[in-house]
Amino acid sequence: MADPFDETIWPMPELGHELEALCIASPRAAGHGERALEWACEQLVAGRNPGELCEAALWVGLRNSRSEGRGPGALLGHAVLAAPACRSLGASDPTGATAAMAAAQLCGYVAGTYHGGVNDPAEGPTRLAWFDPMDLGADPVAAFGELATRGEPDLADQAWLAAAHADPVAAEQALISLGAGAYELNEHKLIYPAQLRAWIGDEAPVDPLLFRVAARYVGNHLQARRAAESRRADAAALAEMVDAGISDGDHDLERVSVVATGIARTPRSELGALLIGSLQDELDPQDLVLAVALVNAARYSDSDFGTDPLGVVSPIHACTGTNALRRCLVRARSDELRFELALCATESSSARHLAPIAELAVPVFDDGALDDLREALDEGDPDAAAEAASAIPPEDGDAVATAWTAIAAAAAGDQWMVMHAAKQVVAMREDFHSSAHPAKAWFLAAAARTAAHVSAAEQPFARRARDLLS
Repeated sequence: MADPFDETIWPMPELGHELEALCIASPRAAGHGERALEWACEQLVAGRNPGELCEAALWVGLRNSRSEGRGPGALLGHAVLAAPACRSLGASDPTGATAAMAAAQLCGYVAGTYHGGVNDPAEGPTRLAWFDPMDLGADPVAAFGELATRGEPDLADQAWLAAAHADPVAAEQALISLGAGAYELNEHKLIYPAQLRAWIGDEAPVDPLLFRVAARYVGNHLQARRAAESRRADAAALAEMVDAGISDGDHDLERVSVVATGIARTPRSELGALLIGSLQDELDPQDLVLAVALVNAARYSDSDFGTDPLGVVSPIHACTGTNALRRCLVRARSDELRFELALCATESSSARHLAPIAELAVPVFDDGALDDLREALDEGDPDAAAEAASAIPPEDGDAVATAWTAIAAAAAGDQWMVMHAAKQVVAMREDFHSSAHPAKAWFLAAAARTAAHVSAAEQPFARRARDLLS
């Protein structure tokens, strides 16, 4: 592994240097986003792969925007977080138009002044510092955990580099556990490591430099020490009682339905006992996360968020958070960590924005739903889009594929939701294809609702990109 403290190995790609020059050009004022969007479209027209532009945007965002979270809610820019989704959003579109739009939008967002872009007045200008090596003693991974829980991002970042260099597998496990500890305060604590893992792939070794942003965020001021300690104690006790080995992918779908309905009907303050009891009764942690994901998707599909595009952003994390939990469960190497992740699954603070449901119901399917979905997306009608998508039969492979392509195309036009539409649609598509549950159409419906919000909003960057790419 390369020395993570050697600044000369910073892996900025060729296009990254070009985009960075646009982003940091003086004066740092309005117009950077527009110029970056136009530059991205020029690159695409010249034959550049959209994935290369997403890579450039990721590294420019990593180097030039804050990743530790600002303000009381630890809000943060989404340049790095959105890159994996933007790169994969257009996977089902053979024309390449969706992939191109998503990449152009990401470049514009990264360079812009809007909610976390490099030139956002509340975020910068800033530059990620380099650190000299530090001696963390015989157990640098434990030292990283201790420093991260003190809520000081620079210390957590520097300790992370040493820990990941010494033992990258153990460091990633510690990062996930720390994220689970404060998931109830902000789902990005787990979304960050999950998205970065999605970027590099499941088999690749941890990149200490790239994962710095997750280490900084997990070490920010949002900490829930007592709750985390209590949850870890419960997880350790469960690990002594029950084997929670890595699942073979087969889910107890009937039990998932029962548990999901129990979660939907139980007040949040009483969910802890339900979860622990179910896990003691040998409910697979991945089945529990699937149940929560289905409930959140069904609730999101039935929610009215008004007409402000930013009104959708917080509720989206109830869905992307459970997707991150599922991804992190796959990475977990111990029963204790698997139970810890399962126990925090219902702790999403964003879920309070979602409509209540009485039970996890299987939607009624309709062979004509695909045409209704297309019309709803064109008209920007979130209620109609969610209803139509839920009625598409999951066993109709052609209709499902067409629906996901249409939803992704609509989501690619988003920028004013701070790139959340791309993230949520990709997360719901992953969860849909990872599930065999008869109610999994709710994942499609949740994505459709978000995509319709994109269509309903004024998206000047998307309009400009379409002109330049046509």
